[in-house]
Amino acid sequence: MKGVNIMAENAINCKEIILSNAYIDLIVAYEGDLGGAISAYNPLCYQIINDRYAVFHLERTDGIELELVEFPMQPRLLGPYGINSLDESGILPLHTHPYLPLTGQDIIIGIVDSGIDYTHPVFLYEDNTTKILSIWDQTIQEGQPPSNFQYGTEYTREVINEALNQEDPFEIVPSIDETGHGTFNAGVAAGRFIAEEQFIGAAPDAEIIMVKLKPGKEYLRDIYLVDEEAIVYQDNDIMLGINYLMEQAVFYDKPLVILVGLGNNQGSHDGTSVLEEYLNGIALTTGYSVVIAAGNESDLGHHYLGLFPEGEIYQDVEINIAPNERGINGQIWVQSPDVYSIGIISPTGEAVSRVSPRIRVTEEFEFILERSELYIEYQLIEEKSGDQLILIRIKDPTAGIWTVRVYGDIVVSGRYNF
Repeated sequence: MKGVNIMAENAINCKEIILSNAYIDLIVAYEGDLGGAISAYNPLCYQIINDRYAVFHLERTDGIELELVEFPMQPRLLGPYGINSLDESGILPLHTHPYLPLTGQDIIIGIVDSGIDYTHPVFLYEDNTTKILSIWDQTIQEGQPPSNFQYGTEYTREVINEALNQEDPFEIVPSIDETGHGTFNAGVAAGRFIAEEQFIGAAPDAEIIMVKLKPGKEYLRDIYLVDEEAIVYQDNDIMLGINYLMEQAVFYDKPLVILVGLGNNQGSHDGTSVLEEYLNGIALTTGYSVVIAAGNESDLGHHYLGLFPEGEIYQDVEINIAPNERGINGQIWVQSPDVYSIGIISPTGEAVSRVSPRIRVTEEFEFILERSELYIEYQLIEEKSGDQLILIRIKDPTAGIWTVRVYGDIVVSGRYNF
C-alpha cells in the first residue's frame, strides 16, 4: 500500500491543504473500505498511512473544529521526551560482548522528532561522509517530497554528502534541528565514538533515517489549549513519518528500529489509541522494532488515580492552576461498567453543579467572576477503549485551586484515571 493517495481532482492543492490551518486533519480507520469512508466524510484530499488508516483533510468549520465527539479521530499533540544514560541501561557492555557484540551493524534506526544536526561529528565517518541515509523534513516545502508523499522535502545521503563538502552545508541542505532534541536522541541511539569527548551511542554502527516533524496546527493548539510556543507534533504526521521509515527500510532491505521520543499524558493508557494500535501492529511485524520513551511524566503531577470508596456520594479532585495558563484540557477515564458524572468549583467558589451525562452533547458554561469558559462532554462508551470518557476543557482559567467533583452514578470497580 502506498503512503499517499490523493484525490486526483484536488491533487494540485493538496500540499497547501495539508499544511494550512484552514483545514482540519482526521485519522480515519477505513478498515479496507476506503470508498465508503470517502463517501462518509467527503475529504478534499487524503493520505493513506497503511491498509487500515488514512488521514482525511476537510474544510475547517466551527462545528467540526470544536466538536470533541470525534475524539478517537482527532490528532493528538505530542511533545518531546528524553533518554537516560547508556551506562545505567547496561548497553555499553554489549558493544564488547565476547560472543555476540551488538553495535547496530546493518541496522537502520529511524527517528521521528525535531530533526538532526547532520554536521555533528557523531554522525560523520572518518572521510567526512554521513551515516545518515536520508532526512525527510516536513517543514521545508521548496524541495521534492519523498515518493508517495505530498509535503516536505527529502534529502538523500548523496545530497547530504554534497552539502558536507561545501563551506556552508546549509545552503544545499537547509534542514536544521532548532531544539536539539532529535539530534540528542539520534546521538544517544546511534552516535559514533568520539574519543576526546568519551562519547558513544547505543548502536554506533547503525545507519540513521530522520523525519523532522512539522509543528502542530494552530486549530489543534486551540482545541487542546496548548501554548503557542510549546513544541508539539500531530500524531498523523508521526504516523506518516513512520510509514516513510518503513518504506526506506524495505528499499535498503535492512531491519528497522523506530525511535519515538515523544509523548503526552492524554488517552486511555491501554494501547487503544490510533497511534498506539498503529505502533503495536508494526512491533508485531518481522524486521521492525519500536522503541518508545517512557518515565518522563513520573513526577509531573499530570495523573490522578481515583478509587471510589463504597458508600461515598462524590470525591473531590483538586487541580492547581498556575497564573497565565491558556487553559486545561483534562480527561477522566472511567473503567467500564462504572458510570460517573462531574461538577466543577472555581477558585472563587463559583460552581457548576453536577452535570448529568448526555450522549454526544457538549455542555458549555461561563464563570462570571473568573471570566473562564468550561466545556464538558461525556462519552459513555468511548469508541476505542469501551470505557467511559469525560472530557473537560477550561479556557482562561483563574490561577488557584479548581475542584472537580466526581460523582459515582454506577460504581462497580470504583476505579478511574484523571
